[in-house]
Amino acid sequence: MAADGRKGFLNVYNFIPFQEKKSEKYKDEDRHTGVIRYNITTKTPLFIPNTSNADAYDKEEHKSYDFFSYTELEGKTKYKQVYEPVIPGSELRGMVRNLYEILTGSCMSVLNSEERPVKRTAEIFKPALIEKRGDGQFVLISAKECIFREYDNKERDTYAKTKFHEGEQVYFKEIPRFGKSKSGNTFSVTSLVTECSRQKGRKFPDEGYLIKGMKSPDGKNRKHNARIFMVMDKEKLSAKKRKDMIERILEEKDLERLSLVLTSYQKQAKEEESYQEQPQTEEGSYQEQPKAKKDSYQEYKEAYDKFRRGDGEQYFPVYYSLINEKKEKSNEYLYLAPAKITKEVSNVTIGKLAGEFKPCEKVQHACPACDLFGMVGESNEESCGSRIRFSDAHVEKKMNLESYYLKDIALQELASPKLGNTEFYLKRPDGADFWTYDYYVKGGEVILAPGKIRGRKFYWNQPDVRMPNSVKENLRNKTVRPVRDKIVFEGELYYDGISEKQMRQLIWILNGGSRIEGEDDIVYKLGAGKPLGLGSVELKVTEVKERILEEKNGYLSYSNKVQEKYKNIGTYLENGFSEECRKEFFNMTSFERLKGIHITYPVTEEQKEFSEEGLTEGYKWFVQNHRYYKYITGQQKVNCNSILGPDKMPQKRVQHKTMKELPKADEICTMPYKLL
Repeated sequence: MAADGRKGFLNVYNFIPFQEKKSEKYKDEDRHTGVIRYNITTKTPLFIPNTSNADAYDKEEHKSYDFFSYTELEGKTKYKQVYEPVIPGSELRGMVRNLYEILTGSCMSVLNSEERPVKRTAEIFKPALIEKRGDGQFVLISAKECIFREYDNKERDTYAKTKFHEGEQVYFKEIPRFGKSKSGNTFSVTSLVTECSRQKGRKFPDEGYLIKGMKSPDGKNRKHNARIFMVMDKEKLSAKKRKDMIERILEEKDLERLSLVLTSYQKQAKEEESYQEQPQTEEGSYQEQPKAKKDSYQEYKEAYDKFRRGDGEQYFPVYYSLINEKKEKSNEYLYLAPAKITKEVSNVTIGKLAGEFKPCEKVQHACPACDLFGMVGESNEESCGSRIRFSDAHVEKKMNLESYYLKDIALQELASPKLGNTEFYLKRPDGADFWTYDYYVKGGEVILAPGKIRGRKFYWNQPDVRMPNSVKENLRNKTVRPVRDKIVFEGELYYDGISEKQMRQLIWILNGGSRIEGEDDIVYKLGAGKPLGLGSVELKVTEVKERILEEKNGYLSYSNKVQEKYKNIGTYLENGFSEECRKEFFNMTSFERLKGIHITYPVTEEQKEFSEEGLTEGYKWFVQNHRYYKYITGQQKVNCNSILGPDKMPQKRVQHKTMKELPKADEICTMPYKLL
C-alpha cells in the first residue's frame, strides 16, 4: 500500500538490506590528519540521559532522567535547576559508525552473534523423559503422560500445594480413562492420578516423574493439574505406537537450548513483573501473549540444572517436538520445552544468519568500518584502534538555559526488540504461509530452511511527532527532559592518518549528503526514544582543516589549514557508497516526504486514535495478522481452502497463515490498520 496516513500506518522501523558481499577494507595508502567541524540541528525533540542519577525528578517507584550534561546528579533530590545540554561524543560516534557500516557494506559491529531467537509456536509438544545413562549420555525417550490431581475436583487449587518437587520420582496407581466418539466408539484418554507417594507399594505400583509447570496464564491459582511422565514398556505397545516412539541421544546443544527456553521465560517474567498492563510493543506472537509469572519455571530450571550435573533422578520430564522433513536424522530439528504449549529456540544463531556481516574477528579481513573506527578481534593481535575521535557537542548559541528544553514528560513504555516477530524481521520465503528462523510452512508442509534476515534495523524519522502529555508514570516507563527542536550544537571529528576516500565519506555523512537535488533531505536519528519520534537531527559541515607538513628554511613545520576543496563534497555514488541500499537509505533518512504519514508500532483501526498516548495491548494487530487453516485430524493434513479466524486455537505448525509482512523500504509503503 502506498504511503497514505488515512488508510494505514508506517511501522516505526524497517530494514536497510545488505549488499551481496561484505566489503573489504580500502587499500589506499595516502594519509591525512586534521579536524572536521560540523553542526547538529535538532529536527524533533532530542533526549540523551544523564545516567549519573535515575531519580532526577524524585519520582516514587518511577525512573526519571535529566538530559546529559557535565553535572553529576546525586541522591533523591528534585532537580529544579537547569544545566547546559551536551551531546557526548560517544553518542555521535555510535550514530556515525552505524551509518558508515550501512553505506560501505561493512559488518554489524554491535550484533550479538550468539543470540538465538525465541518464538512461540502453535505446535502441541509431546511428553518425554531425558534418561541419564551410565556412560554419561543423555537420551530422549517417549513417555506416557498422566494427569495428577490430588482431588478429582477441578475447582480445587491443588497444583501449587503439592508436596512433591519438579522432576521428582513418585509412585502412584494409574487410573485409566475413556471417552466416546459421536459414533459411539470408545477410545482412551489421558490417565488420571489422584494420589502419590515417595515409596513404592501395593497401593502405589506405578512410577513416574512429576512436572508441575507454571500457574495459570492469568496469574491466578486456577491450574489444578500437574503431570506425571511414565517410562513406556515397548513390549506392551502396538506396532504403530512403537514406530512413533522416540529414542535419541541428545547433544550438548540440545540440552543447552532447553536452558535458553527457561531463561526466556524468566526474562519475560522480569520484564513484566513491574507493571500490570501489557506495554506498547512489537509483539511477535501468533496469539495474545500470556504473561510469565515470578516463578517462571524457576523450580523446574533448578531441578534441570541439578539433573544435568548428575545429582538428580535417572530420568527428567520434558516436552519435545521433532521436525523430520525426510525422516533422516541429518535433516531434522528437535525442540525441548517445559510445557506442551510453549516456545521454540532457534537452531541457528543470529551470527550464523548474518553470515559474513557478523562482527569482524580478524584484522586482515576487516571491513571498511572496522578499519576506520577500530575493532576488538579474537585477540590483541587481531584488534586495532580507531583513527577518528569525536568531541562532545556543545550548544552553538548561549541562551537562557530553560530555552533549550521542553518540560519534563513521561514517555511511553518501550519493550526490547521481539525477534520472534518474523513477519517483520525475516523475508517471506517464496509462497510461504508462515516462516521462522528454522523453517517455513508452505502448502501444509514444514520445510527446513534457515530464515533470511532483512538487513540492518533502522528507524524512520517522524516529522509530525507530538510529545504526549497524558502518559501515566509507572515502573516500566521513564520521565525525561528533552532538548526541544531547532537547537543547534557544534561538534568536531578529529581524524589521524586516514585516506582521502575515507575523509570524503565522513564529510558526506557529517554534511547530510551533498545537498544537491536528491541528496537534500537527509536526517539521521540520535539518542533515546527513536521509536517514539525523538532524535531526528540534521548535520552540516562548517569547516575542514588538514594538518599540512611544510619545509621552510630547512626546517619542517606543521600547520592546520582550511581546505576549500572539500566544499565540493561529491554525490553518494561518487563517494563509493553501496548502490544496493541506496533507495532504502534515502527513504529512511527522509524527513520532508514523511509528513502526513501515521508512523507507529502496529495498531488496529480501533487503536489508531490512541497510539500517541501509548498502547496497553500492542499485540492486537499481530493477533489479527495470523489466521489458521483447518486441520483434518484423520488425514493429518490441513485444508488450505478453509481459513479460520485469529480467535481459534491452532495445534499444528502447518495451520499457520500469516497475512501481511513488513513491506520493503525501497518504497514508502504503509500497512493496513484493518486485517479482518
